[in-house]
Amino acid sequence: MSQVSVSGWAVRRGYTVIPDIAAYGKAVGGGYPLAAVVGRREVMETVAPPGKSLPAYVSGTLSGNPVAAAAGLATIDILEQPGTYDHLFSLGAKMRAKLAEAFESSGHKALVLGVGPIFQVLLPTNDVKLSADQAINYRRIRGLQSDVDDFSSFLLNRGFLYTGRKGYLSTAHDERQVDRAAQAAAEWTATKDSR
Repeated sequence: MSQVSVSGWAVRRGYTVIPDIAAYGKAVGGGYPLAAVVGRREVMETVAPPGKSLPAYVSGTLSGNPVAAAAGLATIDILEQPGTYDHLFSLGAKMRAKLAEAFESSGHKALVLGVGPIFQVLLPTNDVKLSADQAINYRRIRGLQSDVDDFSSFLLNRGFLYTGRKGYLSTAHDERQVDRAAQAAAEWTATKDSR
């Protein structure tokens, strides 16, 4: 069993470990209510053997929803286009680098984390030492969220949906949005200094 929490469909693609079984939610439907349990044939056939009745009851409120299923297939079609994952991973790396640069150039402490198209900004208080290995332990990073609500509200007022927990890039994003987000981060640091 493999658990790659909050890393989703796109990030899983960047790993060489192939799990026996995996569960995907949200992103697999491109925004529609859809989830998928996927795995190797021999593992999946223990739940749904071909030509036999199911040994386990499998159901859900939206099981078999045709609109969500069509959305999931369309999402897979888009993600399977050549260069899609390269684009997402490259954009994620640029977002993290530009956000880190915006904070660093203003002298504000920030830890910008992420993998693939995912990013997160941690804004510690002055007395917290900053290191990437702190982000491995959830209990340690709670202290690194001192200004995150103010920062995410600032971004929201400038047209960016960032909850302060994690940010996700999609195929709809390009370098212009990355540049605008970095500029908004720089503006936040400037207004933070003036308050």
